[in-house]
Amino acid sequence: VQTDLKSAGGVIAIVDFNQNGKPITSNPVSSTNILMSLMKLGFSRIGNIDLTNQVISGNDAKTLEKAKALVGNNSSFLLFGTIKIDSYERNDEGSCYKLLAEIKCMNLKTGEITFTSEKRVSATDKSDWTALDNARKEIAKDIANEIKYGI
Repeated sequence: VQTDLKSAGGVIAIVDFNQNGKPITSNPVSSTNILMSLMKLGFSRIGNIDLTNQVISGNDAKTLEKAKALVGNNSSFLLFGTIKIDSYERNDEGSCYKLLAEIKCMNLKTGEITFTSEKRVSATDKSDWTALDNARKEIAKDIANEIKYGI
């Protein structure tokens, strides 16, 4: 059964990490990919929000507090978490990236965690950049599909 929150309003705060394990604070590429995937699935009144420091801290209460300060009662859920490069290798086929996503969804009215997911994907391409981009797009699509039925 699909979620009844498709038009309830939501915000997305996904933090990407680079190969060195450092958070990428200037470009929310996975957050944007998830946003686009959710919109293709019929979600509306959703957008990205910058909660990078709170997400990185791992403190859900502080993440909730900051999200509520920014959006008030205009959104009903927060999708947040991290996407890290689990491994990278170069072989005859090109570059292979394996990503690990750890995602949660929180009810912004109650602070309750309503959904958690740990997802792994991999992508290989001759181009290093394309391999990483394809992996990020694939994991975003998978997460969006889980959200559609999971929250």
